[in-house]
Amino acid sequence: MLLLGARGTSVAKDQSAEPDAANELEKYSEYLENKTRQLCESVYGVSDVSVLVSLEGGFETVYAKADGGYVVLGSGSNAHLAQVQIKAPSIAGIGISCRGGEDEAVRTELISLISAAFGIGTNKIHISASD
Repeated sequence: MLLLGARGTSVAKDQSAEPDAANELEKYSEYLENKTRQLCESVYGVSDVSVLVSLEGGFETVYAKADGGYVVLGSGSNAHLAQVQIKAPSIAGIGISCRGGEDEAVRTELISLISAAFGIGTNKIHISASD
């Protein structure tokens, strides 16, 4: 990608990692959707489950810090920051369509189950009945 700055000057932006990041987000979203589907299908009276999980942001890398700066491993061209962890993006919302979703007791059960399983508020979960 080429970004144009003021007065036609160009600024190059390295996007070599962006396709990988998008691919990882897609894989993570599919993983969450599959886990949610399996969990919903384990509830009595629920079948034909479709799930959509929306994520906020992307993966975040946390680097080690010491003495007010970042910890650098290696030297010269092999120097790199020491990673402590990679944080997964948070769930913005979960939409579920299923048979049995028209039953208020089933909806309540599914919302409680999904909220507890993923640690998200019940206001981020919607259940609809499918045909």
